[in-house]
Amino acid sequence: MLSSQASVQHERQVEKWRCSAQVNAAEAEVGDRELENQVIELEATIERLQEQKLERERQKVAMGQSISDSYMSNAFNLTKHQVADQQLQEQNGKMLTQMASHLGQLQQLEHAVLTCDLVKGSAIDPVQLRVGLS
Repeated sequence: MLSSQASVQHERQVEKWRCSAQVNAAEAEVGDRELENQVIELEATIERLQEQKLERERQKVAMGQSISDSYMSNAFNLTKHQVADQQLQEQNGKMLTQMASHLGQLQQLEHAVLTCDLVKGSAIDPVQLRVGLS
């Protein structure tokens, strides 16, 4: 009777782990989509900034500005681009941090799945396995 109860408890624990693994996988997938969206937004921002720069250069040529005006404008544009570049680098840093976090979550998920497979395929008590893996 006790081994039957232990078996039922074991199966319940395995099912809990399986559900937890599925939830973790879904969360990781959502995180990956968010990262992809952020990359797309960054690429669009870079494209827009490049188009704005080209438009300003076309306007300068059309207006026939003097060299000194062009020099001052280029210095101003350089500063603006440096600020934009810094912002993009900061966003990239945040994205790398998020990617590292998602990678950690994926590794935890993989560990949970492997643990679930080990428990499912053996007669090891889940409590003993948890202690052994810690």
